[in-house]
Amino acid sequence: MNEVTWIVTADGRQAHVHEERRRGGPLQRLGERGLQAEDSEQPNNRQRATVHNRFGFGRHGAGDEDVAELAEARFLERVSEALELWAKAGLFDRLVVMAPPRALGLLRGALKSPAVECLELTENHDRVTLEGEALRRHLRTLRGQ
Repeated sequence: MNEVTWIVTADGRQAHVHEERRRGGPLQRLGERGLQAEDSEQPNNRQRATVHNRFGFGRHGAGDEDVAELAEARFLERVSEALELWAKAGLFDRLVVMAPPRALGLLRGALKSPAVECLELTENHDRVTLEGEALRRHLRTLRGQ
């Protein structure tokens, strides 16, 4: 019996989902499953928030949190929630996740059962631009085939 594998390539702004119906077989991009960061999740710049004092010229930081990092974490939480729903629906049997190190760490930390139980492989590199045959060849290399 062939198991369906979903390959998710993600970064802090977008996530693409590809399906492999036969191990080592062709990949099909599932465009309707892809996710994009919403406008509210994309800050205009990477500056930290600052507060201006009402009187005088002083200003100070409003905190040590980077707005872009918070937006990335919110988006990746949304990706993990979607993967959990799709795993519960039985849309895939195995899961492969490829993302830059920080994004992969956030995703793995947010993933819960049953999606985490389907996790076959992870790779901590940005592969979001890989498509079709290039992604298939890379997946075969990761698996050692």
